Amino acid sequence: MVEPAKRILRVGYPATLSSELLSDFPKEIELIPLSDAEGPEIGIDVWIPDPYPTRAMRTWPKLRGVRLVLSLMAGTEWIPRTVGPHVTICNARGAHNISTAEWTIASILAMLKYFPFFLRFSAPASGSAASEPVRIMSLSAAIRGRSIRP
Repeated sequence: MVEPAKRILRVGYPATLSSELLSDFPKEIELIPLSDAEGPEIGIDVWIPDPYPTRAMRTWPKLRGVRLVLSLMAGTEWIPRTVGPHVTICNARGAHNISTAEWTIASILAMLKYFPFFLRFSAPASGSAASEPVRIMSLSAAIRGRSIRP
């Protein structure tokens, strides 16, 4: 006789999220859709809060046993006030830095494809004042909030 898989973790996720997006979770994880509507207390280990803080804060009072909050968003300022110091919070801070930088560089390179043409086209006519020098800033420094001096 085969013994059923033992559930090792109970994960609560927003009921507004399609369960198809969670299909790759291992079978040992019990996925529990959570609504912000009134209802009974629910015991879970991990909470994936709703992306809308107002809905998520309406869900929190009925949750019991939460040890980890796994936010899919970078803005998690409201979570510590809601869950308290006994819960570990993981967020998506910095998740977009690399992809945004890569997209920006790709866009710049795509624009540079015709750069010589546009440079000649926008060059000042002979005898006119020279254009101002171009200032270039490091994208990674801008993301980190640091300025670069020329």
